[in-house]
Amino acid sequence: MRFIVADDHMLFRAGLRLVLKEIFGAETEVLEAEDFDGLMRCLQGERPADLVICDLFMPADDPFAALHAAIKRANGVPLIVVSASESHGHIVRSIACGASGYLVKHESPKVLRHVIELVVDGGRYVPPQAVSGLGNGQSGEPAPAPRTAVDEAPSSPARVEVPCRDLPGLTDRQMAIWRLLAEGRS
Repeated sequence: MRFIVADDHMLFRAGLRLVLKEIFGAETEVLEAEDFDGLMRCLQGERPADLVICDLFMPADDPFAALHAAIKRANGVPLIVVSASESHGHIVRSIACGASGYLVKHESPKVLRHVIELVVDGGRYVPPQAVSGLGNGQSGEPAPAPRTAVDEAPSSPARVEVPCRDLPGLTDRQMAIWRLLAEGRS
């Protein structure tokens, strides 16, 4: 596999490179960029990457505009945002910009592997805390923990309105699944 890792912290890039090589094998190629300009140069290369992993808050006047420009330049290569921010607003805006996934930096290498495999296979990944926040209209605060099977089931499930404009490209079935997840169902 061929990755582009863009992050303004050298130690994070180096650590992620090692994790990617451990997960996907020593032959894994990892290009690195320390800012959005470097990411744009990497995306102009002759041989496209299989996946871009990009920090959201690298130096830029408008990180969401820079992210959107990078996604357009990637020309169909999926991009996963990796950030320390767990803000529902940051997650939704990243997905609305066209990111294929959003991963919080505290996740394990096992989760990273599953997210990469999902996204490379054409899926999208949004952290569970963002999914549960979709149904209650919150934009920046974490949502309360969703109900579990152990909790008492509600007598009639509440209809959850998911902001479709913030989730472009989802099929009707995918939207139905989002609504169920937002209700706290498995």
